[in-house]
Amino acid sequence: RTGGGGMKRRNRRQFLLEGFSAVGAWAVAPDLVRRLTAATSENAAQLVEEVRAPREILYAWDQGYGGYRFSLCQPGKDYYHVTLTWREWFEKQGVDPICEKQRVEWAIETERIEPGEAFPCPELDESVPDDIIVWYPEWDWPLNDCPEARAFDYLQSIDLAPDSPGKSTPLGQLYFEQGTSPGLNDTQACADSEKTVIGVHNRLLELGERVELRFGTYY
Repeated sequence: RTGGGGMKRRNRRQFLLEGFSAVGAWAVAPDLVRRLTAATSENAAQLVEEVRAPREILYAWDQGYGGYRFSLCQPGKDYYHVTLTWREWFEKQGVDPICEKQRVEWAIETERIEPGEAFPCPELDESVPDDIIVWYPEWDWPLNDCPEARAFDYLQSIDLAPDSPGKSTPLGQLYFEQGTSPGLNDTQACADSEKTVIGVHNRLLELGERVELRFGTYY
């Protein structure tokens, strides 16, 4: 999918759907809850567990009002450089990159050629010109592919919330939001506080996820 105003349909499993948002509680070890509840903002970060050789890095960005917004990246990969190769682009369109017939059909459907004309195969590992992916940075990127969208997908795929949907925990809540609005297409997973973030990270480690947690600021 390359655009449009619809929101992706998802199975939110343990989360309570409320319009464009979902709210969930999760299971955290009682001892950690006690320690985090008693911790001050200055020493709560000391409760973050170190992860060796992480598969992913979960960033928690302080939004300036006490809440945190998650993003997810693989170590060493720059997700904020928005480019696509022809191979990646064709795959996103549901086109087999090595199938000439499908490439030609795509070119006709997108009015790049007329029926009967040839469509030379581009170098599949070269970047797609900006005029072809003009809508991608405004639609698929913020809704599906950016680091914030990856965190949204990841945290919703993990069984963080075995409790009743909507039930709160002493550490706060998670919020999952996705939708479109004029000038802003957005997907995000947010947490109430630093302690909420640390509780989520601890739950991920309990489930065997090799994810490193890092804090940062948006402002």
